[in-house]
Amino acid sequence: MDGWDVAILVGASYLAITVLVRFMTAERNKLLADFQQQIEAAQARQREEKEREAKTKAARSDAA
Repeated sequence: MDGWDVAILVGASYLAITVLVRFMTAERNKLLADFQQQIEAAQARQREEKEREAKTKAARSDAA
C-alpha cells in the first residue's frame, strides 16, 4: 500500500464513523423523546386516577 491508499482508507474510515455516530445520536434522541412522552402519559394517568379516587371518597363521605 502506498501513501494514497492509506489516505483514502483513513478518509473513508473517518467518514463512515462520523455518519454512524450521527445516525446513532439521532436514534438515541428519538428514543429519548418517545420515552419522555410515555413517562408524561403515565404520570397524567396516575394524576387522573388520584383525582377520581378523591372524588369517589368525597362522594362516599357525603352519602354517609
